[in-house]
Amino acid sequence: MEGRPTLLVDSGRYIYENLDKEHVTPSEILAAVRHNGLEELEQVKWGIMETDGKISIVSKSESQQ
Repeated sequence: MEGRPTLLVDSGRYIYENLDKEHVTPSEILAAVRHNGLEELEQVKWGIMETDGKISIVSKSESQQ
């Protein structure tokens, strides 16, 4: 798969245009959030659709270290 990573969540808020473009649902994002040990979307600084199709989650506290 080629291309560039796509930002799906920024500072705890969905970017619906990008979710639609990447065919990702909010439920899929929340599953990735929980998989990363977080409980709420508000804890997420960035949610990124990687070029391999996986969703990466960067927590607000993780990015401040």
